[in-house]
Amino acid sequence: MSEIFEKRIKIENGKEFVFSIPSNENIGCMISGGADSAILTYVLAQTIREENLGSKIYPITAELLKRPFNIRYSHEVLKKVCDLTGFQFEPHLIFPVPNYHDDMTPEMRTETMKFYVTFFQTAHSIPKVFNGITANPPIGAVSSTERGMRPADRDDPETLKERETKKTVSMPFVRFDKRDIALLYKKLGVIHQIFPLTRSCEGDAQESESFTKDCFDFRPSGEECWWCKERAYGFEGLI
Repeated sequence: MSEIFEKRIKIENGKEFVFSIPSNENIGCMISGGADSAILTYVLAQTIREENLGSKIYPITAELLKRPFNIRYSHEVLKKVCDLTGFQFEPHLIFPVPNYHDDMTPEMRTETMKFYVTFFQTAHSIPKVFNGITANPPIGAVSSTERGMRPADRDDPETLKERETKKTVSMPFVRFDKRDIALLYKKLGVIHQIFPLTRSCEGDAQESESFTKDCFDFRPSGEECWWCKERAYGFEGLI
């Protein structure tokens, strides 16, 4: 059984992130090209490299109907993390969440993602996958606590407890919202290096000019997608 290295990072609001990283093992890291998964990937790579843990990271990306940019932005984040840390990732594992299925429910999407992630874990001997799921912002901080297709169960105490005790999945951000994530970027000194390479906006290809602009560039004030509003809530004033 591998040893677990515990990395603790305290941010300026007094909260503390804890990352429990197994040494000398293959681990997976879900990376979407968004800010949360990007900083999680950076912390894992930096820690493994600095502490000489000997662990290997397989990045895992899902291509979603509303986010066909996931692969492109994930790729750019991985390249930057390599440049900053000197860490070399294992092959980037990518799977589609069927784009032909316009009416895919959250439950269907979850089951599809579980299927592929479990397949990758078996194929590449990956006992644990890290996932950067975060908490919802406080009620009223963003227009709604809903996260696109995801329900507000991120605030449910029983769900949080279950996610924190999973053996095959590690979710170190489940009690931290986007503002905490922004402070983590600031603490680690990579807010200007990594954050600009990430994307959350669900504006379509035409209005976003092939996913190079976000809602604040092309939609009237107040009509931005939820994800852009959440991103602004977290990072406004820090970049």
